Amino acid sequence: MTDERLAQQLILLADPAYVHAYLARRAAFLSAARADPAQLPPVAPLANLPSSAAFAQVEEAVLMHLLRKGVARGYIEDYLQRTRLRWVSAIDQVRYGREVPPEALTTATRTRANLEAIAILRALAQAPRALTVGERQAVLRYSGWGGLSINRVRSQVPQDLDDAGRLLWLPDAAGLLHEYYTPSRLCQEVARVVQPLLAELAAEDGIVRALEPSAGIGRFPSALSGSGFERLRWTLVEYSPLSARILAALFPAADLYAPMPFERFISEHEQEVAGSLSLVVSNPPYGERGPSSVEDRSPRYRGEQNAYQYFLRRTADLLRAGGLGIYLIPYGFLTGQGRSLPRLRETVFRRHHLAAAFRLPSNLFPGGNIVTDLVFLRSRGGEIAEILPEDRPIAAGEYFNLFPRHILGREIRKDDGNEVKGARRGYEVLGDFDVLPALIEREQCRDCQVRTVTPTPAPRRRSAVAVPAEPAVEVGEDRLAAAQVLGERISRFLAARNHGEGGDRAAAASAAGLFGELVAALRTWSFTYGPPAEDAELSQHKSASMLAFHAAFQADGSLSPAFAQAPVYVAAYQGSAEDVGAQGEHLYQRGGAFTLVGLQALHREVGGTSDGAALATSLLAAGFVLDDGFYLPERAFFSGDLWPRYDRARALAQSGDERGAQVAARLLAAIRPATIADIAPGPRSAFLPLPALRSWLSAWTGAPVPELARRNGLVQVADQSYAELSLPVRAQAAHDAAEAAQGRRAWGRREAVEPLAGEHEASLKLVVALGFLNHDYSLFRVVPCEKGTRSDGTDESAQEAQDRCRVKYAQDAENHFNTWLQGTPEATAQIEEHYNRSFRGFVLPTYSQEPIPIARMNLTRKRPRPHQWAGALRLLTNRRGLLCFDVGVGKTLTAIATIARAREEGWCRRPIILVPNTIVWKWKKEIADVLPDYRVVVIGSKLKRISRGPKKGQMSSDIDTREERAMKWRLLQQGLCDVALVTYSMFSRLGVKRESVEAWIDSTPAIQRDLCLKARNAEDATRRSQQSIEDADEAVRPLFRQRAGIVAELKAAGLPTSTALEEVEALILGTGTASRRILEREQYREAIGTLEDLSERNRAVQAQIQARLVAEMTLGERDPGVTWEDVDPDLIVVDEAQNFKNLFAAQEREGGMPKYLGAIQEGSDRAWELAIRTGILRRRNGGGGVMFLSATPAKNSPIEYRSLLHYVDEDSWVALGCYDAECFIDRYLRLEYKETFNQVEERTENRQVVAGFQQLAELRELVFRLAEFRTAQEVGLVLPESRVIREMLDMSERQREVYKTYRLSALALKERMATDRSARLQLLGVLHKMALASIHPLLPSPPGSQERELDAGRSSVEDDALPKKKRKPWTWEAAGEIPITDCHAPKLDRVVQLVRQRPSCGHIIFCDNIAVHRWMQRLLMEAGVPEERIGILNADRAKKPAERQAIADGFNGDAEGGILPRYDVVIANAIAYEGIDLQVRTCAVYHLDLPYEPATLQQRNGRAVRQGNKSAVIEIFYLLSRKSSDVIRLQMIEGKLAWQTDLLRSSDRETSNPFAQADQTSDELIAQLAETEEEAAQAIAAQRERRMVEVNSRIADGAWRVLKGLGAQVDALGRAREEAERVVRHKEIADSRAYLAAIDPKVWPWFHLVEVVASGKRLWTHRILEGEAKRPETVCLWDGARYHPGDAAGSSFEVAEVNGLNVRPVGRLCFTPNRLRLDNGVLELLHDHFAPDDFTSWPEVQDDSGVRQEMASWCSGYVMGSRSLEELGISTAPEPWRQRLWNDHSPAILQALSRARSSPYLAFVPVRQGEGLDLIEVGRQLLAAGRGLSGRESAVLPFTQAGYEEFLQRARRTEGTTWGVLDETARVWWGRAIPRGLLVVEEAPAEPAPAAAPQVSL
Repeated sequence: MTDERLAQQLILLADPAYVHAYLARRAAFLSAARADPAQLPPVAPLANLPSSAAFAQVEEAVLMHLLRKGVARGYIEDYLQRTRLRWVSAIDQVRYGREVPPEALTTATRTRANLEAIAILRALAQAPRALTVGERQAVLRYSGWGGLSINRVRSQVPQDLDDAGRLLWLPDAAGLLHEYYTPSRLCQEVARVVQPLLAELAAEDGIVRALEPSAGIGRFPSALSGSGFERLRWTLVEYSPLSARILAALFPAADLYAPMPFERFISEHEQEVAGSLSLVVSNPPYGERGPSSVEDRSPRYRGEQNAYQYFLRRTADLLRAGGLGIYLIPYGFLTGQGRSLPRLRETVFRRHHLAAAFRLPSNLFPGGNIVTDLVFLRSRGGEIAEILPEDRPIAAGEYFNLFPRHILGREIRKDDGNEVKGARRGYEVLGDFDVLPALIEREQCRDCQVRTVTPTPAPRRRSAVAVPAEPAVEVGEDRLAAAQVLGERISRFLAARNHGEGGDRAAAASAAGLFGELVAALRTWSFTYGPPAEDAELSQHKSASMLAFHAAFQADGSLSPAFAQAPVYVAAYQGSAEDVGAQGEHLYQRGGAFTLVGLQALHREVGGTSDGAALATSLLAAGFVLDDGFYLPERAFFSGDLWPRYDRARALAQSGDERGAQVAARLLAAIRPATIADIAPGPRSAFLPLPALRSWLSAWTGAPVPELARRNGLVQVADQSYAELSLPVRAQAAHDAAEAAQGRRAWGRREAVEPLAGEHEASLKLVVALGFLNHDYSLFRVVPCEKGTRSDGTDESAQEAQDRCRVKYAQDAENHFNTWLQGTPEATAQIEEHYNRSFRGFVLPTYSQEPIPIARMNLTRKRPRPHQWAGALRLLTNRRGLLCFDVGVGKTLTAIATIARAREEGWCRRPIILVPNTIVWKWKKEIADVLPDYRVVVIGSKLKRISRGPKKGQMSSDIDTREERAMKWRLLQQGLCDVALVTYSMFSRLGVKRESVEAWIDSTPAIQRDLCLKARNAEDATRRSQQSIEDADEAVRPLFRQRAGIVAELKAAGLPTSTALEEVEALILGTGTASRRILEREQYREAIGTLEDLSERNRAVQAQIQARLVAEMTLGERDPGVTWEDVDPDLIVVDEAQNFKNLFAAQEREGGMPKYLGAIQEGSDRAWELAIRTGILRRRNGGGGVMFLSATPAKNSPIEYRSLLHYVDEDSWVALGCYDAECFIDRYLRLEYKETFNQVEERTENRQVVAGFQQLAELRELVFRLAEFRTAQEVGLVLPESRVIREMLDMSERQREVYKTYRLSALALKERMATDRSARLQLLGVLHKMALASIHPLLPSPPGSQERELDAGRSSVEDDALPKKKRKPWTWEAAGEIPITDCHAPKLDRVVQLVRQRPSCGHIIFCDNIAVHRWMQRLLMEAGVPEERIGILNADRAKKPAERQAIADGFNGDAEGGILPRYDVVIANAIAYEGIDLQVRTCAVYHLDLPYEPATLQQRNGRAVRQGNKSAVIEIFYLLSRKSSDVIRLQMIEGKLAWQTDLLRSSDRETSNPFAQADQTSDELIAQLAETEEEAAQAIAAQRERRMVEVNSRIADGAWRVLKGLGAQVDALGRAREEAERVVRHKEIADSRAYLAAIDPKVWPWFHLVEVVASGKRLWTHRILEGEAKRPETVCLWDGARYHPGDAAGSSFEVAEVNGLNVRPVGRLCFTPNRLRLDNGVLELLHDHFAPDDFTSWPEVQDDSGVRQEMASWCSGYVMGSRSLEELGISTAPEPWRQRLWNDHSPAILQALSRARSSPYLAFVPVRQGEGLDLIEVGRQLLAAGRGLSGRESAVLPFTQAGYEEFLQRARRTEGTTWGVLDETARVWWGRAIPRGLLVVEEAPAEPAPAAAPQVSL
């Protein structure tokens, strides 16, 4: 029954004012109920009351009974709040004909009204006219789509299409999220209040210009129109296209700007409206601003991300003086106390006067339950200097304390005592909005000094037309200079062509290389500047190059005939006519793979006479391979992607082609297919085939799993959206809440909530499992999960408990997966096949080191070395790559050669080199050295000459302007330059188009995954918020949901009586189990019913999040008039690429974010900007075009390789299933738990850390596919010898004092570390100060004479506790103020001595502290080194890149160019670590301090030890202070394992993480306190010993992994069906054995297990702690193993693998699984010591004696009926033991069987009879049959394998015996069943014995 129909039945007569009286009566009723529910007034008779009163009494009666039942009064009020509007609106409509507010309609009614409005708008669009009165009312009933569904009405909207093929009238999906319009009643009240003010608001022309910046469907303009509002002129802005059509129909006279965001309107029309508006009325959007936020580029509002705050400030500032702004905004603006809100109020009040404000009831927006304020602001017409005194309390949030009557309702808060349960979200205003009070404005200051503010327009975005092609000043110079250079190139080309035509083959090759680029450059010049013949200025220049330039063109600007045809050069074959192999090599070098026809042509051309068959034979003999009709050399055939070639060769082999079989075998050997042990998959491995993953999920969850799919980097149910997976989780949460609510119910008995239905439990298990697989912690919530206690005895938080449960779940899942995989061979085969096809099969080609012909390259000054030519060829061949040459090995020259050759080949015309700001001019110089005629444009920097100051006349650099950069980009776009050098900081200023960013986002799984999860989480948050509003406690929820049932009861009874009400109440509020289960089922059905809406809203949320991301990427600070797509670069080279590693962030995992992950928490803007542009470039260039350069591509973790290679070839990771950082971490990082120190909470904790890296062989192969690594040693580069000198220096007396004071403090902290959590953190700070003191005594304390002197009576800890604002850091200026005598310190003085000893060469001094730089400079000057000969490289003295490069150039000099060095000494810190070359004349490097990472030390030394240094020996000085921590720190740095070397060069599958090791232990910290050399040596020795233990443990772990892999290799050998695969497996087995044999037996003494594994037996491993040291050790058991510790024979046992792992202790009769417990494949042993020697002997005598005793005991027990045959353990015994039992003890066993009168365990004994068998009953019949013990024992079939096979054969020939009797006999006698169909007429062969494991010769 609808609300309207109910109202018609209840209302007979009513007074128009009765509704208000009813509300007052209700308030009194509730007040009485709160006072004493037992004393409620009796229910008045209903028959004599007006209908509205009758309805009120019905409601009151129901609520009265609820109160008597004890229902919380807060829920009663909640019920009234939510239902009142709809009921009262219905009453009003029936009795008075009032229009029902659209927001009060039901969902179905709202949808119908919206569709009706759309139909009217379409009719108007087809036949334009004015709306009729009825149509206008219908359109006004449009209420938006918030809370509705668009998908459900898609077919009902008009099907007209727009130009893009989309439904023209379909509402925007964003409306699902935002279209909640202002309540009509409030709009009418605002109109009533504003109408009297219009006269004073009018401008001089009498017009009131009004703005609605978020007009929606015009609720405010509609209310403020008609009679009394004639002087209003509306400006309406709206974003939604459909709402814009509504506005156009309703307000044809308004200035409508729609559809467009307000930000765009303001950016385009601010000058038109600023200062002219008299009225702004707005209900702005709430929440965060959308993607259009970046379109308003005014700096005053740029940082305002909150939508309502932006709308309020931006629109209020448009008002003229005295103008009125009315805003409906969240209550936080006036009373919020957050960090930013008081500042926001002050900002607003300086420009606007708060006239009045009213706080509105929370139920104003149905379903919203939010508190809003209606704020009236008056514009001051300018800005006052500071807010007025009377406004200060309001700015502090006290407005409603000053004006409490402006709160239109009753406030309830969480801190109001009894009102706790009544408040939602902590604060509500209860009441019913009806009318606004009279508007009495606060008095406004009339004589305040107001500064006029001229609105600053937002910077307008410039169009491409507005930007000139070149800057006016430089056009002529650029044009003439370009012509001059082109003329020189023309002359060079013509000369080369002429010489080539004369027979000079080198010149001919040069001409061919020069032609393509030259012609393109000439055409570009003519197209840009016009025909040269028409250029008068150009004609005035008569130089030879200009004349050549003119001669290249005809009068119309076209090229002269000399350039009509490209010169052709084909390298001639120079070898013998009979050398077919050489001819094939020539063809391959010239054009790649070739056909036999092509070879025949060349062969005949050079005079050869062989026919085709002979040529083919000769080619094969010369090492060529025929593949799919083409020949190529073996080195090429057996490299690259081998699987397609293998498939073709295998097909030939299967057809009988012998050579095809040989080739297939070689290819398979090169591919090296991995076994399951090599692969080591886990459930989270992204490469798992979906069928295998689905099979495991079914086993793991215990229920069938639907089809799966991988979308957006997530494992999903194939036919279900990912957002829908949260439904079972929400149902579980509702179930848990219902359980918790049982304790809060105020009536009835408490009963347990029944478990959810079984199908729900299964769904929840699958959802949790998918959450685990996807690292989606909204779904991955383990239930139940009880809280535990921390190690310190305190209780866990709920989150800590959940993390712990997740970790346990992950471990259990991993173990279950491994066990499941062992028993599922079909899954193993699937995984191996899929993995090998994806990860294996690529062999890195070998690239020629021969020089590459590059016509424009000048090799006289620099000539690439062979390894550089090979690196360039690799980049050119693949058109992508990561070049990782060590420092000084030649990355720059390799990249330049690559670019030059790529331009010459023609596939590159617009290359970009992206470089750090600091070295952009160094790059330009490097290019000029080898490509002198290249026109290089530098974008992001420009040179300038300093005009004043001490550096007057020197060259510096500055950032170019936006217009200059745009011009430079145009030069590259037009082809007027050869290459562009772009600085990091300005690269992103070249914008990208929205559609390109959208395409990149759509094609990037990592981003799609993130967006999908963000959208789902945002949707869940919204639904949780709605749920908290819509769902009351269990007491009221059934009443609310079953309201229709109540209404039906009321209607059936006419007017309800108290008895009827009680019955209805009993029906609805019954507490029985059945009613609750019904409710739960209905809840679940309701949730399922929302699937469509949920998915629809989720897509809308995701689209909104993506739109905002796209906007952020496209609408930032950009250079005008040109985009990346316009320039269309076809190659980008990125130098120092490691600076872009922060691309995709890793997310929290179970147990929290692992420590030492080396991964970022959030991607950097710079990295994302580059990723977008490289993605666009790759798509436009077929996947190529991106090349990275880096000497240290990954400094923190291998995870950084993924980011860098993502830029180069994103698709490679996706193809391998490594979609995101989580997949990478799962696969390649080894996570363990370790005791670490939490510096934030200052406590130790057991935390997950990245202990090492795994699957390195696989990772190496992936990295090497795209990356080229070379060290100086590998390429044979002769670098200067590094002579390391460690100088030990005594500290000065003052240093010793300072150092000793800090050391004493450190020792005191050391003693407190065990009890004081903060002591360790303080110790780190003190150790740092000790390191500073070892350099200079003044460094540990801040500058300043008082603070520099260390007070001996004050501890360093107290000194550290000084307020940080008092600690001024050392600066260059502060260091210059101290006396020169205080600058001295032993290290500094020693450096001065060393520098003065060798004045003729260069010296580099490193120290991170700037004060030391200043002191060092002063001391050198004091010693006679001129100041101008000392260069300083730090951020204080060399701020600009050009300045730093100038210092480097001045230090190096240029001997060939005759430029002498300007500097002899450079003092530097971190800014010189990368990209600064200081190597030409450096003879010594000095380290005054020590960095923390080995990589930094290498970077420092690499500035000098590199190619190009003229010194044969470079001395590296480590200046160390005696009796300080210097020695220990240097030892630690040198002793750290270089994981990058392990990753790239070693053969280990795993390596340790040095950053986990670098987390200094307490022992290492204490070691730094060593004072004497002896103490230091002891500390160093202890560290070495600890490292050795770690290394040995790592080697042993690796050995176990190899042994496990050996078992998998043996299994794979047994499965191999082809000889090629068997050959590969034999080689792998041999390699594994050789690896294990090479390990020191003291480290891994288990080599004897190799023979066990080779025999095909499976090892069962167990991890134990050995001895008191608790050192981890691994032990193994296997089928047939015998364990016998010599000193503990009673602990000996024998192992058998029969249906699991079973054990027989020495002297015992049977094998039993009871002594060993197998849990998910992990063997838990009851022993605490194992050694390899314990498996080499066995106590045969003791064992035999014990067995005989046990057998005698069993026989006597069986005769007596107390023992059974099962107790012999036949079913769990291995075949050898069965044979032994039968051979040794069958007489005793048979005698016992014959003597037993009966047995409950065995009915028959199988006995041979003729060709068949007889089943003889145990007991007398056995003897009566004459088959007793007298020599006839062999008649009984033995319980061995042979006996079982004979039993099956004889059973088929035996008549009269049933299958059941035979099966029962076989189960008891052999412990095995017999096969089905054994007794069918058609005989079947006996069940074959299990195949023997393959025996491998090792």
